[in-house]
Amino acid sequence: MEDLAAEAFGTAAGAELDTLVPTDRAAGTPTEHLACLFALAMGAAYDDISRLRINARHLSRYRPVSHDRVGHQEAL
Repeated sequence: MEDLAAEAFGTAAGAELDTLVPTDRAAGTPTEHLACLFALAMGAAYDDISRLRINARHLSRYRPVSHDRVGHQEAL
């Protein structure tokens, strides 16, 4: 069950990052990229994933598989 939950988190968080973080970082400055990230992530569409990230971070303190997956997502 823990592996499944960690995989589900990784999939959801990865999809969010694909939407929020441009793969072509050559276009624009780091400040512009950060401003775009905040503008996109502050919308209601990301409230659920924000809650998921908070809960996953909390659970990762007690579950090794979740800890590894959350750590990987945070590094990205």
